[in-house]
Amino acid sequence: MKNVLYKVKIVVMEVQEIEQDILASVEVLQQTRNEMLRMREDDVAMEGIISAATEKCESYGINVEYKFSKRHQLRRATARFDENFANATVPSFSQHYRKEMFKVLDRLVSDINEIDEHLSDIVLPEIILLPANLPNCSKQDVENLCAAFPQDFRDPDAMCTEIKLISSDIEKSGAKNLKEAAKCVLGKQQFHPNLTKAYQLALTIPVSVASNERSFSKLKLVKSYLRSTMKENRLDVLMILTSSVDILDELELDKVANS
Repeated sequence: MKNVLYKVKIVVMEVQEIEQDILASVEVLQQTRNEMLRMREDDVAMEGIISAATEKCESYGINVEYKFSKRHQLRRATARFDENFANATVPSFSQHYRKEMFKVLDRLVSDINEIDEHLSDIVLPEIILLPANLPNCSKQDVENLCAAFPQDFRDPDAMCTEIKLISSDIEKSGAKNLKEAAKCVLGKQQFHPNLTKAYQLALTIPVSVASNERSFSKLKLVKSYLRSTMKENRLDVLMILTSSVDILDELELDKVANS
């Protein structure tokens, strides 16, 4: 269980990074889902996890078999099929905790599938913007991208032309991810306005709402009872400063004051 929770913690930290784009985040989630499914199907690894947990408890003087037997009594089989008390069953120690692990893994996989399904309409059309997919994208792929953002892209043919012109330059630059490909396009944005906007949208789509939730938490600290008559302009400035502590720590106050 500790191993599973540690993997989840790493995924949450990666997704909440400021510089993380949505395509990279979806890839991390898919890799995590595959890892959870692999753990669920690996019986040897599951037995190893249970054995390691048992040994850890025994090192602290905890008799897991005794604790398990105290909490799980005999269960009589249903009377409709057999009334023989000898057929009363006790859930196996290994089977019980294997079932509990399956519940955790199934819940995590289900949550990731829900996120993947929710983002599929936005993420799938943008996959063509990755450097590896850009040279081989079809006209249908470009039309799907334009259909996902109808207010921003109204001319799929112009987008196709821009992709054909810039794909060789992106390949020569050795770009490996979305951000590196975007740097090549932004350097020639006057020649590729549609593709430039596509990369800007892909890089600025919010991956999570963690930063927004933190700003609401900061609001209660900034606008306290002693600051109840604060005007909106002052509140906006204080909220920006409070939410950007990492940037403020790098500022030199003397230079700011002199400027």
